[in-house]
Amino acid sequence: MSAHPIVPLVAPDGRDVDIDVEIVDLVEQAWALGCRTAWSCQNHGEAMAVHDWSPDHLLARRRRYLGYAVIDFVTPDDLMAFLTAVARGGPRDDFYLRMVHSMAPDAWETAVTLWDRAVSADEAGRPPGSADFVVRSGRVFLPARDVEEATDRICRYLDGHREPPVTIDWDRVGW
Repeated sequence: MSAHPIVPLVAPDGRDVDIDVEIVDLVEQAWALGCRTAWSCQNHGEAMAVHDWSPDHLLARRRRYLGYAVIDFVTPDDLMAFLTAVARGGPRDDFYLRMVHSMAPDAWETAVTLWDRAVSADEAGRPPGSADFVVRSGRVFLPARDVEEATDRICRYLDGHREPPVTIDWDRVGW
């Protein structure tokens, strides 16, 4: 059960999925790019199931992601295609700076998830194996206030608009 209002959709691979209403357009644009998504949330911190008795690290994580949407992509390549389209669909402005610079106010976060295949064997009750890590997925956390602009930038990118590469004016973007 979702913590947010949802829209039932059919993903490009034919799966029935529930997408949080505030990020439906963004997820659909990611699909239009050919990106495969695994899950998403319009406000990750708000949806985290923590309680007064939760450990401090979970409470801190919840606070950290309040107001941040998240999309988990099936592969890091899907994540990179998404980010490339968003970046090329608009100018190198404050929005772009939040995307690319981890020290910017309200910076976006990206991550790849690594998985040890030995854990899969253990969970399946098979004999333990040696550690064998693989890249499993890619994820982006973006401020919820950036969802609409990210969606618009992907639309422009898909329509053939490519913002010309220019040197970033760090003074103009407040850096």
